[in-house]
Amino acid sequence: ENKSLQNNLLSEREETSKTKMSSPAKKIRRATTIDRLMRESEPSKVSHIFYHWPSLCVVGPLIVTIVCLIVSLGDLGLAKDNGRHYLVWSDYRIERFDAYTLALDEYDTINNQQSDVPLQSEEIPKWLVWLMYEAKDSTLLTAETVEEMYRFEDAFKQLKSYPNLCYLKTGDDNSTNCDNAHNTASSLFTRGASNDQISQRMEEYFTNNDLNTAYKTLYDKNLTSSNRAAKWARSAMRFAAPIVVDGERKRYYLDDQDAQDDEMLQWTLDEVEDFVDNWKSEHVNVMFYNTLWDLEKTNQLILSDFRYAGLCIAFVLFYMIVHTKSFILPLCGIIQVMLAFPMAYAVYRYIFQVTFFNNMSLLSIFIILGVAADDMFVFMDTWKQALEHPTLVHDLERRIIWTYRKAAHAMFITTFTTFSAFMATVISVVMPIAAFGIFSACFIVSNYVLVITSFTGIVVLRQKFLNWWEVKKLQLAKRRAQNKSTKAHGSGASNTEMATLENKDVRNDEDRNDQAGQSNGTENENEDEPIQLDIEESIPVSKKEESVGPIYATTTAKRAAEMSRIDRFFYSHYAKFIRKIRFPVLAAFLIWVIIASVFTAQFETPAKKENWVPKGYFLRDIQDALDENFSKNEDDGAQIITVVWGVDGIDKSTIDDPWDPEDYGDVEWDYTFNMSSEEAQTSMRKFCEDLKAINDQDLVRDHQVSCFLEAFEEFVDVFPVPQADFLSELKRFVEEDPSGKEDLSRKRIGLINDELRFVTFRAIGGDMAARSVMDPRHEEWEAIVDSYNRTAPSGVNKAFHTSAYWLLMVSEHALVKNAIEGMLIAGSIAFLVLILSSFNIILSFFSIVGIAGIVVSTTSIMYFNGWTFGTAEAVAVVIVIGFSVDYVVHLCHAYTDSHRNGRSDRTRDSLASMGGSVLGGAVTTFGVGSMLFFCTHIFFTKYGWIITSTVVFSLFWSMLYLPSILFALGPEDNSGNLKYYYHQMMVWYQSRKAQKK
Repeated sequence: ENKSLQNNLLSEREETSKTKMSSPAKKIRRATTIDRLMRESEPSKVSHIFYHWPSLCVVGPLIVTIVCLIVSLGDLGLAKDNGRHYLVWSDYRIERFDAYTLALDEYDTINNQQSDVPLQSEEIPKWLVWLMYEAKDSTLLTAETVEEMYRFEDAFKQLKSYPNLCYLKTGDDNSTNCDNAHNTASSLFTRGASNDQISQRMEEYFTNNDLNTAYKTLYDKNLTSSNRAAKWARSAMRFAAPIVVDGERKRYYLDDQDAQDDEMLQWTLDEVEDFVDNWKSEHVNVMFYNTLWDLEKTNQLILSDFRYAGLCIAFVLFYMIVHTKSFILPLCGIIQVMLAFPMAYAVYRYIFQVTFFNNMSLLSIFIILGVAADDMFVFMDTWKQALEHPTLVHDLERRIIWTYRKAAHAMFITTFTTFSAFMATVISVVMPIAAFGIFSACFIVSNYVLVITSFTGIVVLRQKFLNWWEVKKLQLAKRRAQNKSTKAHGSGASNTEMATLENKDVRNDEDRNDQAGQSNGTENENEDEPIQLDIEESIPVSKKEESVGPIYATTTAKRAAEMSRIDRFFYSHYAKFIRKIRFPVLAAFLIWVIIASVFTAQFETPAKKENWVPKGYFLRDIQDALDENFSKNEDDGAQIITVVWGVDGIDKSTIDDPWDPEDYGDVEWDYTFNMSSEEAQTSMRKFCEDLKAINDQDLVRDHQVSCFLEAFEEFVDVFPVPQADFLSELKRFVEEDPSGKEDLSRKRIGLINDELRFVTFRAIGGDMAARSVMDPRHEEWEAIVDSYNRTAPSGVNKAFHTSAYWLLMVSEHALVKNAIEGMLIAGSIAFLVLILSSFNIILSFFSIVGIAGIVVSTTSIMYFNGWTFGTAEAVAVVIVIGFSVDYVVHLCHAYTDSHRNGRSDRTRDSLASMGGSVLGGAVTTFGVGSMLFFCTHIFFTKYGWIITSTVVFSLFWSMLYLPSILFALGPEDNSGNLKYYYHQMMVWYQSRKAQKK
């Protein structure tokens, strides 16, 4: 290969030596080009380091990354979702909820420190196990299916660890047994009931309102008096803490909560899951659901989907090998991406002081694979383009610095704009999105640093090895010729071979002398001739890097002929095609932007809680069965609106780590709270009746309001209780009355250290809905509670309401608001960077229009896919902004870097210079995104859609819109040039100043 290249270079030398520039203009142009090349490739301290110590450039960053890995290894870990990650912690509605949660925790902590909680007496909602039955025929209400449910539940209770985890309820005789109050079969039917008895019992169910209210959430919500075919039913198996873990009896639930949760989770994984899967029945399909089990299965699914990261890496490696025709460089590039991770994490953790790291941050690896491939394509293409300049071919140090300056500058612009786009998420009040943006920004910068240090060093080492290898080959050939000559005793053929090799050495020495003369300022005899190529110095150029002569040729045809195949395609065929259709293309893009903007404006927030597993997957089937077939109650996600007295807010001054979702602060009690007066009791009792009287199903469903004062009124002899007796009567109520015990265990009455710190009322509201429905619902509740506070007596006039549904509503508001703000900030930064890099206002305006078009196009595709603006889409906007900048900025930078004046020539230069790099980066990033289509988790598949659609639209806008508008309206000469305008302004100012003098 190198011998063939050497012959080609010799032929080119002979050809170019015969050609002389005839016109003075060509001489001037050539001289200007040579001078510019010499300036751009002027050796510096940086090039000196890369040229003489490339190993140091490789080993130095490697040592830094190893140190970063060692330092951060102990802190690296994925945060567990505790339900607060995606909440807006600074919003007053979230602060109310957190204050109420902290009040409950402090209640548990203080009370449980005084005495141990009885074993398995504190019911834990997330330990609840739903057993669901689906009739294989038309209904479950037959003797056979009822008996089948009885048998299944009896067998379930025989599981080995069930007695050690179940909720132990104390009976009238003070004995404790597992609570079975919400079992489908035993709640309504006796064992062995006939079909007639079942029908008679169902008749009672429909005529007895109390019976219907108590058990209707256990049966198919389509079960009515006119439709008595119940396709679905369920049982609630309750479990409670504290429990015994590894032989140690826990005092209460918060005493090593994680260990108790793990014990419950392990039981569902080991025993319950296996039991349900192996249950066989002729009449009923059985499934179960538990919150801890669901979270664990989802995490397992996420980890399983991460195996596709390996496919992404393999695809990027394969395409880079094809593109660069090298194996070592792409492999080193992939290793470099892996090394950028610990460096990025160290900066993220110890400089930005962010302690939160979850699965979303890991997804940045898919982004970096595309960005890293793009940077390496830019560097390698620039390295190859240096071979189009004979001045650089035979001077490795000049080639290094010319490539370094060109590529590092181009990569810096895209790195900085992408970094800024991700850093714009810092303003997000949704903490994981802000953390994701910061880590991705750190990852982007770490990758850039490694590309311009270690990867550059690897390229130089490889080139030096090729130099050494070719010299060794020549020496070996010369030695063989000498050996042949010795053996043949001076035969003619051998003498001829020796003469040829010696002539090569002489010519190389002469050429090196000529080169040294040029570098010392001496002139060549033939100034008009192109700089001659030194054969030995050009030997390192392999077949992959064809030298095609000077890029600044005298004619367009010769210019195109001297380029590589892909550059020639973009310079000649593609540019010619785009130039012909530029006006139809611009019209088509204008129409598309209008259409995409209309659809983007119709983006709405989710009408219900987002589901992250697809239909057909067993987790989704179970969740859909719960959501679609049963009326919700307090145990399975119905909206619970809690009205709270006695809690004032949160003291956030005690927060140690603002990135820790579990560090709320401390609860602030309302020490003015006092409901012992008769006026306060009467006021609160009336408020309870008012809540029950609400007829709006969205505000209060079926008048379901829980007020402890109702049972308290029945328990005491006189209501309201005299103020002096109130506290003692309340204590007696929670100790003696079953309803009082229930209210105390469910923390509706907060007695701490013999003081009444807080009380709550609870109401069941409507289902989760779109923001347009939830906002008015929240405002209605605000008005209800505010109206009560205005008329309530002192001591009970500081009530507030809270609900988990309000938290989701606030987060949706924040996601939309932050996405818009992030786009504006990132767009503004990108525009500023474009102006500072190009110093051309026209070019910057065209570029920012293209970036905006990419963002609008991608968001419209999300709408076409039927998505709503949820968490994934909020992250998507960050990714879109980060990705949309790169390709447009590459081409604009190349347009600015062109040394020609006409818009057509400069556009063609930009396409030839960066077209191949943009296409290579697009292919690899698209491949990375498309691998995510194989994932099961919806967030990953959405992520894949986002990456691929962003890349496709970025490619269309950068390779169709941008060249079209540059061919039509691109700045020529000094149009839009801010430096030129500044210079002209200074000339005018100086002339005016001179005139005044």
